[in-house]
Amino acid sequence: MPNAWTEKTETVRRRDVGKSIVYLERYFFEEDWRFYIDASGPDYRVWKRTKGSEDRAVEIYQRYVFWVWLIEAFGHWYPATRFLTWVMHKTI
Repeated sequence: MPNAWTEKTETVRRRDVGKSIVYLERYFFEEDWRFYIDASGPDYRVWKRTKGSEDRAVEIYQRYVFWVWLIEAFGHWYPATRFLTWVMHKTI
């Protein structure tokens, strides 16, 4: 069984989308592997923690990549970025 003190956070996937970064990390917590998905740009940050299968975490990661690509398509125009990050938060 993995030990929380010896196991390190592992980056499973990472993608640069224009000025933004989306990544998926796996970490150990309370006898279970959990996942942390983060989308960061110059003027926003949206993140989510999930427990469960790695397939589910990869699905969430792919959704984040899509929404970040859409934010990049709007050129980080602040009202669009704010609206799209709100949609990301509500739908994912």
